[in-house]
Amino acid sequence: RNDCYSNASYMEVEKRVFADKEKLKSFKLALLISELLWPQHFLIYLRFIHLFKQYGDKTEKFVDIGGSHGQYLSYVFNRYLTEKPVLIYTNPLSADMVQWFVSPSGFEIIDEKSIRETIREYDWVTMGETLEHTENPAQYVDIALRLLSKEGYLFVTAPVNAPAIDHVYCFRSKEEVLSMFRDKGLTLVDELQVFAEESQKLRHGAASVCSALFRKV
Repeated sequence: RNDCYSNASYMEVEKRVFADKEKLKSFKLALLISELLWPQHFLIYLRFIHLFKQYGDKTEKFVDIGGSHGQYLSYVFNRYLTEKPVLIYTNPLSADMVQWFVSPSGFEIIDEKSIRETIREYDWVTMGETLEHTENPAQYVDIALRLLSKEGYLFVTAPVNAPAIDHVYCFRSKEEVLSMFRDKGLTLVDELQVFAEESQKLRHGAASVCSALFRKV
């Protein structure tokens, strides 16, 4: 154990995964299956639904940074929004995975470079399992903060000690994830951590997925 993943950069992931079309196709299918069979993914999704019903009932503008596996945009797709939900494209999986859940006409796609120049604000920002795919997760925290409206909510998920073929940044604890947002002045509303194996949760370095809901005020 050396507290890091096998990929040291996003460029390595591009070469190992995204450049190989057959491997990418199999990988996308595996991710889709994980949404249905992995209890940690399903429980985090249920938590999102619970929180969105409780705090997001007045949401008019929704943006998903990275797209996760498409499940969050799928949930808000049929809810009333004054604008189409927005997906910020961060890698080749972003749009493809979302389109398995939502028709391409049901959301707007903005690439990561363009979003840095936008002045739009959103009532609800979701960033599901995005931070671990970059060498510098702080850059996405800054993007999320800039897009979040004054009274908006930010829902974040991230794996902890969970190696995968496309993971780059290794979070070693739930607190490491939470502190990235607390240090920016955000208020924690809710948090959840689900372990890959419940029997291992007290073991140092046990794999898990955590979620958190923040707001500015």
